[in-house]
Amino acid sequence: MSAFWAVARYEYRMAVRRWGVWLAMAIAAVPYLLPALAGPIESGAGGSVPAGSIWAFAGSTVLQLNLLMPIIGGIAMADRLPRDWRLGTRELLAATPLGRRSYVLGKYVGVVAAAVTPVLAVVALLAAILSARGLAAGVSPAGLAVMNGGLLAGFLAIIVPAYLFIGAFSLACPAVLPVRVYQVLYVGYWFWGNFLNPRFIPTLAGSPLTPSGEYAAAGFFSASKVSGMVTTHSAAEGLLSIAVLLGSAAVALLALERYLAWQARRA
Repeated sequence: MSAFWAVARYEYRMAVRRWGVWLAMAIAAVPYLLPALAGPIESGAGGSVPAGSIWAFAGSTVLQLNLLMPIIGGIAMADRLPRDWRLGTRELLAATPLGRRSYVLGKYVGVVAAAVTPVLAVVALLAAILSARGLAAGVSPAGLAVMNGGLLAGFLAIIVPAYLFIGAFSLACPAVLPVRVYQVLYVGYWFWGNFLNPRFIPTLAGSPLTPSGEYAAAGFFSASKVSGMVTTHSAAEGLLSIAVLLGSAAVALLALERYLAWQARRA
């Protein structure tokens, strides 16, 4: 366990310092933050807003962050394993007691945590700005608490599962594909697998295997009530989608560990 955490901490420190990723994430967030920041926040009777509307607004707002930012996250995570091979770290690790499972899981946790850190920073900034606007509009403290809780819950239920899913494949696929080839294919997949209409073209969009977070946003936040881009799903469907995404990530990591074991036997 100590070896696992050592790898995770090292990988996180290395990946989170990539300021180019922070800049790209900030630029990608702007088109989806501005409409949320400019949208109406009005106090109702007695200075209150219906809690259900605030909760749905929070979920819909977080969902918008999952449109373009995961593209940058997936691209950034794709070169972490090949980087070890380029620098000869793989040979050094082979001479240590570190097991493959600890190596794979530690690297996975570290790179995913680093990828979601800029997104968490955006969510925190969004919460601060919306709280300030809500106070100015006379929204009650209880309403602001619901909104901030909804933003945090949205981060955990919508964003984190998506990054856990794409992080697993962004580690596993570059083990057998050139990094640049995977990155190009990944960008195409993100739009094909999330935003194309399945009535016109075969796609995974609209299925539980959709990492955009639409199922969670609709099932847990009723985001379809405030956004025409979100279809209606139940909470059970939201849980099913998260389970399918995490299960697929586990399969990808297991396949990566087995592939590395096969390579070690051939060496």
